[in-house]
Amino acid sequence: MTQSDFERNFLFDEIVYDSSPDAPVGPYGRVGQAIVSDPDELKLRKTIEDVVRFNEVGSA
Repeated sequence: MTQSDFERNFLFDEIVYDSSPDAPVGPYGRVGQAIVSDPDELKLRKTIEDVVRFNEVGSA
């Protein structure tokens, strides 16, 4: 997956995701980060769950 894959499926306040095969892996296997926000806590929770699911299976 690439940063563009995430950006096509979600609106982020900020995203950094290095998808190159030789990208250094950070603590706990971290290869990137994303920040999302929503004034509605239930919508925010759903967005986070959708991003996690997308990260695990590759589709929204």
